[in-house]
Amino acid sequence: RNIEVPQGFQAKDEENPPAYQGDINRYYLRFAQVYENRISFGVTLEKDPGEAFFRNSNKQGFDFMSAHFMYKKVNKTIDRLVLGDFRAQFGQGLILNTGFSPGKSAFVTTTRRSGAPLNRFTSVNEQNYLRGAGATLRLNKKMTWTNFVSFRKRDGNVIQSDTSDIDLAIQNLNSLQLSGLHRTQREIEGENTLQQLSLGTSLKYKVAKGNIAANVLYTQF
Repeated sequence: RNIEVPQGFQAKDEENPPAYQGDINRYYLRFAQVYENRISFGVTLEKDPGEAFFRNSNKQGFDFMSAHFMYKKVNKTIDRLVLGDFRAQFGQGLILNTGFSPGKSAFVTTTRRSGAPLNRFTSVNEQNYLRGAGATLRLNKKMTWTNFVSFRKRDGNVIQSDTSDIDLAIQNLNSLQLSGLHRTQREIEGENTLQQLSLGTSLKYKVAKGNIAANVLYTQF
């Protein structure tokens, strides 16, 4: 018995197969194309160790599949357009932040977060992103208006409610699964059990030493 192989990949006996449906390999494929720093599109595919590959719960192959399209400075009105998977940041990331945020440092200037409200998503983080469409409109030299809509499925821990009628069994979710792993039967049962609709709008006005913005967010599970 090889002690270097995690227990999830090992079968206890002939009647008890390994807890993980897939093999120990990790597969990662990424393609991205950028044109004149204005147009960007790409695809990201990933399979984690222990997840099935072209069989069982992942007959499509990769467990995580992501695609994006971003067009900056489309015309005088549309400053940025994003389609597919994207990131959003409102209010210095305190109101909404689906991107990477480094921690504090000794420099006071790092407390201010910069970056566009909408940006492409190219990571393999299976939770911290939006999926849909968004656009930033330049109303005049000092005012911009950002809008987005996102609809995606999320993983959750399912609990069956107590009922005497099996046909009327109600499924409840007591928490979200944030690992993005779908290796065991329990993890697979919680895959894509929840639907999340997110809407957002931000109206920003540039002043002498900063910006003033009004932000509205709506999320429905």
